[in-house]
Order: sequence, then structure tokens, then C-alpha cells
Amino acid sequence: MAKIRDVIEDKMPDFVREAKDLFEEDYDDFINSYDKIYKRTIRLNTAKIDREFVAQSDLSLSPVPGVEDMFYVEDELLSKHPYHHMGLFYFQELSASMPVRFLDFAPDATVLDMCAAPGGKTLQLASKLSPEGELYSNDISVSRQRATVKNIERFAVENAVVLSEAPEKLLENFSEYFDVILVDAPCSGEGMFAKDSSVLKSWSLDNVKKFSSLQFEIGVPINDLGFDNGLGRYSDEVISASNRVLPHRYQALGHYFILLEKKGSQEKENPRYENNSPPDYFVNFCDDLGYEYKDGYYFEISSKLYYTHHKIDRHKGLRVLRSGLLLGEFSKGRFVPSQAFAMTIKKDEISKAIHYQISDDNAFKYFRGETINDKRDKGYHLIFVDDYPCGFVVSDGNKLKNKYKRDWIQG
Repeated sequence: MAKIRDVIEDKMPDFVREAKDLFEEDYDDFINSYDKIYKRTIRLNTAKIDREFVAQSDLSLSPVPGVEDMFYVEDELLSKHPYHHMGLFYFQELSASMPVRFLDFAPDATVLDMCAAPGGKTLQLASKLSPEGELYSNDISVSRQRATVKNIERFAVENAVVLSEAPEKLLENFSEYFDVILVDAPCSGEGMFAKDSSVLKSWSLDNVKKFSSLQFEIGVPINDLGFDNGLGRYSDEVISASNRVLPHRYQALGHYFILLEKKGSQEKENPRYENNSPPDYFVNFCDDLGYEYKDGYYFEISSKLYYTHHKIDRHKGLRVLRSGLLLGEFSKGRFVPSQAFAMTIKKDEISKAIHYQISDDNAFKYFRGETINDKRDKGYHLIFVDDYPCGFVVSDGNKLKNKYKRDWIQG
């Protein structure tokens, strides 16, 4: 198999010329970096686990030096591990995690992830926000944003609104609203040559110019969406002289990002949170579970019940895929809880809980969507594996009917 360097130098003279001008004496190191073997990395869901959990587990991981929540993956089958499906970690390229690390904002900030799908940076932004914060995750592609919805459900993110709109459309609702805006713009992808051969084959200067125009188009609304003194992080995978992450200097793919600050004298008013009480059917369901529902704002869309820490409604009229935490659906006189709701409950917050160890056959039956022979009191129970929530079951007194979300089931 030909080396990537050889393919580039044989078939991509425009790229070689640009790279030599940019890197000068570092050119050989740079071009050879495309043939390095890059290990995959995961980022921990720090709302649930930490390095101590990893050290005590059987996961084949090695820590990334100087990055507390990231690990190199030593087992390529890790993506099939139940912990992944339980939202304990997320596969994210090391360099892709860097832009959010350099963003410093208050836990109650209003944050926009402009080009969010499939949601890796949305999850990272959420980890830096308190329940008082607001996170809007937007991507123009509805199909790709469905992956974002799934990921925020796994990670138990409660304060995110998932949108699918063109950037200029957001201005109708969010003029000068956001404290922080992250734009992970589409790019010509030179940083991805080592990972994806299709990017290598499709590269051309014409494509570089096309993506440059697209990035400008996406970036134009940023100034008007941001509040005075707010921050904007603009990132992509194009190799640039102002890179913070260069592939020949780090064990990571190339990544470029810049920080923009909107200067002004306008002061933001202190927020006034609007809360309410949940409907009786949800109160009764929580009582049966032995779960104390949270204070906050409850609202219904059709027959579905949602929760946010406080009323969030600036996104009215936009294409919304998810608005806060989906608690479940009231249908035919009964409440059916959601998978998303299950993932937010901690082991000490609920009475009707069933605990299995990861090595228990019943745990694997649950992830496969099978019925479990386990006698429990009738009604809903929440399954925990190694003390982390996985989803609901319904007991008939003799066996447990599996309520694990269908598109999460592992074969």
C-alpha cells in the first residue's frame, strides 16, 4: 500500500507547493506525519465518571498526558462496550476537543454550537455548563442532528435545545443573545488525510476556495448573534500557520482554531427564571418510582412531556429536534417514561431500582432488548449496571419486560 506522503507528492502538486511555503524547514516532518498511526481517543463523561473509575475498570485505555478527561484507546472493540452505550464516554479525536478547552465562560452562560452534528463538541460544552446555562446545538442537516439528539440522551444532557436551521435563520430569534458561539465550520479537510482516504482523493484548490466561501457565509451572522463581550470560537481541520494543533508535533490530527471577542459596552441583565409544577400524571409516576421530581419548568408538546431548569422559548418558529429533556409521553391514560429521562437518574435518587454488575448475564440481556427472568414488585423499575442508569423495565411480578430504546439495542 502506497504511503500517503507518496500519493500527495505524486498527485497533489498544488497542496505540496502550499505546504512547502507554509512549513518551510518543517515540511518533511509535516508531510511524513500523514503516515503516522493515530490512536483513537475517548473523552470521559465527567458528570458521571473520572480517571479513578477508569483505573478500577477493565477498559484498555492509556491516559493522554496533560488532558485529564481523555484517553487513548487500546481496544478497537471499545465502541461496542456497554459503557459506551451508557454514556460514560464518547469517541472524540484529541485535536477536535481542543477548541472547547480554550473557551472560558461562566457555568450559566448562553452558548451556541453552530455546526454541531454529530454532537461531540455539544457534549463538551454541556459539561462546562450548570443547569442554569442554556445550550443551543444547531446544524443545517436534520439527519446528522438526529445523532446529536441520541448523544445528548446518552450523556444525560438536560439543558440543550437541538435545532436544524441555516445560520442566518437563527438571527430572527437570537439577535445579540449568546455569550459564547462555537463554529466548527465545514472545511477542505487536510487534517483528515491520514484518517479518511476519500478526503485525500477529493482535495483540490477549487474545493479549498469553495469551503472558504462557505465558511465566510456561515461566519457572517456570528457578530449579530453574539452579545457584547461574548466569545466566538471558529475551528476547522485545515492546516494553517496559526494552528494550535500541528500533526507533526502532537499525537493528533491537525486542527486550526481562532478566538474572536465582540467588544462593546452593553451589560447583560440578570436572568429571571420562570418555573412551574409538573402535571399530576408525572407526579404520580414519580411517587410510584420513589423518585423526587426536580424543580424547574415542565411543558407539553402534543402528548410528550419535557423539562428544562427554567423556561426557554426563544426558539419558537424554528425547526426543533429536541427542546430540553424529554421525560416521556402521556398516552391512553398512562405515562410512559423515555430513555432520555432514565439516563438522568442517579442511583441514590430512586427507590425502585434494580442493580446488576457488568459481568451479569442479565445486564447483557437488557442491552440486547430481551425479557429478564427476575421477580420484582409489579410496575416500572430502573436498571442500573455498575451503579449507572441504563433504562426502564416493567415487572409483572415474575419477569421484567424490557423497555430499552429500540434503536439502542445491541446485537
